Amino acid sequence: MTENDDDLMEEFETVTLTDEDGSEIEFAIIDTLENEGNPYILAVEAEMLDDAASEAALFKKVQSDDGE
Repeated sequence: MTENDDDLMEEFETVTLTDEDGSEIEFAIIDTLENEGNPYILAVEAEMLDDAASEAALFKKVQSDDGE
């Protein structure tokens, strides 16, 4: 990441998710919303945040067995 990327990341809360291969991916949370009582997170891969061609993903927020 460049210094500009670091500055951009400071604007967003981040979350790290694990994909099906066990790789960790950091996402920048763009927005949160609720639909029919269910919370959702709109996020972009952190390393793609400043790329105009990046795609956002919508995740349903669920509580894990350990309460997080």
